[in-house]
Amino acid sequence: MQKALADDIIIILEIDVQGGLQVYKAMPSATFVLILPPDDEQLRSRLCGRGSEDAKALEKRLGMAKEEIRIAVESGAYKNQVTNDNLDDAVDEVVQIIKQESTRT
Repeated sequence: MQKALADDIIIILEIDVQGGLQVYKAMPSATFVLILPPDDEQLRSRLCGRGSEDAKALEKRLGMAKEEIRIAVESGAYKNQVTNDNLDDAVDEVVQIIKQESTRT
């Protein structure tokens, strides 16, 4: 990874908020993008749609997701936030952030 950074290669990490905050401590000048659900109901629907948990586990996971979002927003690390209400639009927005940040010196 250090060589890629030295060669100005864009590195994209898909990690949870805790991992992102660890990276932020080591590299605060990096660009962080928080992908958000449109609202709590969509978050619930998406988690429910996976069918991977019973109702009790789903409620626990939903609470953890909301807490993780709160921590990410309050951390100040995630200066870029993209609401994923339409996948194509969200991808386009992330691509624009990457393009804009890659021209930053």
